[in-house]
Amino acid sequence: MSIALIGNGGEGSLFVQSGGEFTTADLFVGLQYDYTDSNNELVPILGTGWINVEDSGSILNVTSDGFVIGENSHGELFVGYGGKVVSVDHVSGWQDGEGNWVAELPDPANPPEGYVATTSSAWVHIGNAASAYGRLEVNGEGSVFQNDHAPTIVGNFGVGSVIINAGGLLSNPYGEFWVGSNEGSNGDVAVTGVGSRLIQYHPLGYHSEIGGAGFGTMTLNDGGYAEFTELHLGQMPTGLGVVNVWHPTTMLNITHGNLVVADQGMGFL
Repeated sequence: MSIALIGNGGEGSLFVQSGGEFTTADLFVGLQYDYTDSNNELVPILGTGWINVEDSGSILNVTSDGFVIGENSHGELFVGYGGKVVSVDHVSGWQDGEGNWVAELPDPANPPEGYVATTSSAWVHIGNAASAYGRLEVNGEGSVFQNDHAPTIVGNFGVGSVIINAGGLLSNPYGEFWVGSNEGSNGDVAVTGVGSRLIQYHPLGYHSEIGGAGFGTMTLNDGGYAEFTELHLGQMPTGLGVVNVWHPTTMLNITHGNLVVADQGMGFL
């Protein structure tokens, strides 16, 4: 499937269960549909979309560049009971031997000598537009949300929420993790329970943000674990980042770079 729209101006749902698999190039959950009425006026209709990926062996694959939970309306994604969601690496362009970037080649199966493929996966937006609300929950041991080689944005311009609990895993290798990205946005992350993990890693040291230019919070509790290459709280002048670490078994781990509290904005730890 080239594109899946769940809740486009109405109520829509998708269930991937009992070892099932669903693959799409682009995925948008919770969209506003605009139509022109008899008076030639634009009428917006808000949509609501839900996706559940449940049970061991059940998998949702997104293979291109668009992965949005809450585009400009209300969208939710639940990953539980051993289900898995993967934003799959794909060839996004090519580089020649001198590092020049080329979007396409005439024959990708036979690239010229010296050309190498550049791979990426979708930028994941949770709460994209200012009118949007997006929610991602990863619940239970064996439940995984994985986004490689691209940022995960919780609250881009809208409101975004991520809940990782009961042993769930959100993995963002070779990417960045941004909470409350743009001015006016609101992002919230909670990692709760022993075995619950949020892991971001980038070998070039790209940093993650809690409160980029918006408002971002992250709460770790009851044995939850979060790991970042480098983390900034309150990145931009309008940014406010707050991190709460509760309970002796809970851990925030910075693996290579710095933990910056109040970069250009306000930050609290």
